[in-house]
Amino acid sequence: MKDLSLKMKIAVVIGGIIVIGTIGLYMYNTSADSEDYAYYEEDMNIADGEDTEENVVPAKIMVHVTGQVKDQGVVLLDEGSRIVDAIEAAGGETDDADLAKLNLAYVLNDGEKIYVPSKAEQNQEIEYVTTSSGDTASSGGGSMSSNSSIININTAGQAELMELPGIGESIANKIIAYREENGKFKTIEDIKNVPGIGDSKFANIKDMIKV
Repeated sequence: MKDLSLKMKIAVVIGGIIVIGTIGLYMYNTSADSEDYAYYEEDMNIADGEDTEENVVPAKIMVHVTGQVKDQGVVLLDEGSRIVDAIEAAGGETDDADLAKLNLAYVLNDGEKIYVPSKAEQNQEIEYVTTSSGDTASSGGGSMSSNSSIININTAGQAELMELPGIGESIANKIIAYREENGKFKTIEDIKNVPGIGDSKFANIKDMIKV
């Protein structure tokens, strides 16, 4: 009887150990699964965040920069860029540039054209920013009138004169030299006295100039 009682006690103890071990193992596995899920969820959130940042491509705009900049032409900018960013993208301003005439904080739109004037230019009707539709935008101190596309050949600088069809750097310099030697043009026809500007070239620019 004593042996049977001892065996029963041993069986009870072993059974208790097995039950406690089973419960402990279950709790451990449950905790581990919870932690694994939490880590998985965190990793997924991080991965999603990384994918979102990597896949977001900033919108771009293209603007045309002319005048007193070192590298005239079309530049690609981030949406929301300002005139100061466009000038920097075009190589920066030249020594003759008059940035005071521009609102450097003006926010640009796609397709706009920027003209950076020189310090020698006194024309207050220059269009400093032209929209993609051809209208002028208020971005500087000059008057943006409907005649702003008409170039005053008595005050225009080299870069502005080069905006005229058929007028390159050489002829633009000749126009300025003629003006300095002979005084202001009295009529637009007088520009034909400049070497390199004949009747044909004058016909192409006569509607775009004034005195």
